[in-house]
Amino acid sequence: MELYSPLQPLKLNLLIGSMGVNTETRIQSTDYSGLRQKRSTAKKSKCFAVNILIVILALMIIRQFLVFERNSYAFSIKIRNNGDYETLQRSEIMSLEFLQLNSSLKLENDRLAGELSILRTRLEDAAKCFPNGSDKLEVGESLVSCLEEALELGKKKIVLIPSNESTVALAKCSEEREKEKEQTGALKRQMDILGDHLRRSVEFLPLRDPNMVFFDEKYRTWFMSTVWEKLEDGKPEHSVYPSEGSNGKILCLKGRHKRNGTLNSYAFAWPNYLPPNSSLVRGLSFISDSHYDYENPWHSMISLIVSAAWRMENQCEVPERFVLYRNGELVTSMGSYIKTLLLAVLDRNVPVEDLSDHDPVCFEKAVVYRRGLGHTSVEKKIAMFDMIRCKARKFCNISESQRIIDGIRTINVTLVSRTGARSFKNESVVASVIAKECKKVPGCRFRLLRIGNMSFCEQVEAMSRTDIVASAHGAQMTNMMFMEKGSSVMEMFPKGWLEGAGVGQYIYQWFASWTGMNHEGTYRDTQGPECPNPQEGPARCFMFHKNGQVGQNETFLAQWTAQTLAKFQNRTTSFETSIPSSCPCT
Repeated sequence: MELYSPLQPLKLNLLIGSMGVNTETRIQSTDYSGLRQKRSTAKKSKCFAVNILIVILALMIIRQFLVFERNSYAFSIKIRNNGDYETLQRSEIMSLEFLQLNSSLKLENDRLAGELSILRTRLEDAAKCFPNGSDKLEVGESLVSCLEEALELGKKKIVLIPSNESTVALAKCSEEREKEKEQTGALKRQMDILGDHLRRSVEFLPLRDPNMVFFDEKYRTWFMSTVWEKLEDGKPEHSVYPSEGSNGKILCLKGRHKRNGTLNSYAFAWPNYLPPNSSLVRGLSFISDSHYDYENPWHSMISLIVSAAWRMENQCEVPERFVLYRNGELVTSMGSYIKTLLLAVLDRNVPVEDLSDHDPVCFEKAVVYRRGLGHTSVEKKIAMFDMIRCKARKFCNISESQRIIDGIRTINVTLVSRTGARSFKNESVVASVIAKECKKVPGCRFRLLRIGNMSFCEQVEAMSRTDIVASAHGAQMTNMMFMEKGSSVMEMFPKGWLEGAGVGQYIYQWFASWTGMNHEGTYRDTQGPECPNPQEGPARCFMFHKNGQVGQNETFLAQWTAQTLAKFQNRTTSFETSIPSSCPCT
């Protein structure tokens, strides 16, 4: 590139606009006709000096411009260097791309032009990352073009277009991230709308379904009637939430009513989209419904001892709380017997939830039992009650008892007394008959046991040392589970049970098999008043006879006791109360 420039000094006029920065640099030339005559005589000798002077003047213009611009306002752009982008102040760009490259006045014209070309190329590359295209490079491209023309013509009006921003717009990648943020924000708003819809669309159903009758289907009940039980490997019937069957949803309850179960309700909800105003309860919750109360030792045990089965099958896991219902109505307490039994079996006191602070309440993990030990195999029941027996004896510090005295195997016979419903009409006669037969057998010892005022551990100890127990049908027979396996049970009924009691009269026969005992039959009293309204059916008559007293047939009772003693003697049983060194889930 050949440079032409006047020899006389240049005048630099800077005009700064009142709004923003609007700078005009004018390079004016004067008359240099006389100089042309001199150049014609010494053109070759002075050409080089002129070119150098032009370069110096151009650099002075650039320097003045850069100093002015750096003092006037800040401006930065993205310049790609070896694949990366650097943010440089415009003054730094000029210094790096011009002042450094032209620090030596000996640079040739073609090299200067080449460096300007590099700057243009880099500015064009930088334009690719600007969100609004090349418009943001108007200053840079104008600058390069003006410098090229100034160097070529020696005079040029340079117009700079300043930016109102302190930095150039974000790179293209930043724009893409902003777009992604906008898309993410839009998606989040849509998810919030969907989540709100999911929360409000949770449907609560009656916890106690009035359209269902008791046991109308084999595996269904009127409590949470839309839910089918989970049946597997002989374990107790139960439902777990969340689970695959619930599609990952958790159980929620509106269930604080204690007098009307039809006012309580249940629903299933996604864990992240719970119903409005609901509370999430952390940990494992056991939810149980029963037709009976949780004070009676038998009914409460058969409903809640499934927690021991769960513990055995689930790495000794213990619930954080119990939520109890009776006929769909909330129950907030349990009897002292079952409370102590669960403390012994679970190794901690598990509270009963009253739901007073929650409506509705959703459970992080819930196990629902509606049929107690229903569907549990005999083998698993025996294993479970082995653990219960072991833990109860450990809890009560029951020591091993010697069963051989003077070389004779002792046999401990216990008559358990009742008061009120299903008590003996003449307890002393029953006791004397059994005691008389016991004396006929070497090593047999008899005692009458009244458990009404006995503590839980006193009952455990007494039954742990009993080989044969005789009792009228009732909840006190629950204690047979603490007897040594292979022991014997004698059960007695008042009049009317055989005809009207249904399957309920056989529960302790089943229980004996679950605990490893031998149920030695029953005595059924035939004496007593007749049903006043037999035309109303067996169920009505049973309610008349249910809580009657138990009479005695001394002849039958004596024979029955003798046979039971003989059977026990002929069986191979442990000579000591077995106290294992450790129990399952210790």
